[in-house]
Amino acid sequence: MRAGELVLDPDELDATRKAKHAAGEGCGGLTAEPVIVTVACLERRGGKTFNAAAFALSSLFLERWRSIAYVAAAFGQSEAIVLDNFKRPVEQSQALARRARVLGRTIVVDKNKARFEFVPTSHRSITGRGRTMVIIDEARDVAARTAAALLPSILESHGQECPHGHVRLDQADVPKNGRCSQCGARLRRWHGRILIMSSAGLIEGDGERDWFAELVEQLEREPDRNYHLIRMDAGANPLK
Repeated sequence: MRAGELVLDPDELDATRKAKHAAGEGCGGLTAEPVIVTVACLERRGGKTFNAAAFALSSLFLERWRSIAYVAAAFGQSEAIVLDNFKRPVEQSQALARRARVLGRTIVVDKNKARFEFVPTSHRSITGRGRTMVIIDEARDVAARTAAALLPSILESHGQECPHGHVRLDQADVPKNGRCSQCGARLRRWHGRILIMSSAGLIEGDGERDWFAELVEQLEREPDRNYHLIRMDAGANPLK
């Protein structure tokens, strides 16, 4: 492993933290920090929503205890986007449709105790429920107070879970052997995720709307270990 490399499982780095490694390599080893916030600054029609939907739906159907909130500006217009990218793929697949319930702006996979919800952009209507993933689409047009109301719901989402979906535990409840009590598999660490994506925009001096552009500029100047910035000025969509 190299410093700055992305890894799926932070426990992959445990081997570099052993005393034997320190004695032989002369270093204390690497430490993995979770990527909590991914910021994607891409041009319009760059595949942001399509790829976010693929990731969100795979999480709903392949993992357990996922609670995903999707928010975008222009709530009425965004319903068509949600229909095309989130609901229609489920309804048109017999395998997925049998496993899920599509209820208005919500997709529920009961077997996995997983839920996707398209929420209004009003900051008063999106607070409260804990989330494991928050997706903010076209963030340049989402008010800062709306984003600020959603993001704290991620802070309580962390701990360890069985890779086979048997248990999910707060860190304080993890057994000393780090194993699932039902199948014996090594528990894996997990954290809530925030995806903030938008096309680039000019700073207009509006504190409610400029936060995305300012966030991108801040991360370019001062990268943060818990943030991952993706910025592409050229087109990334091969179908355009």
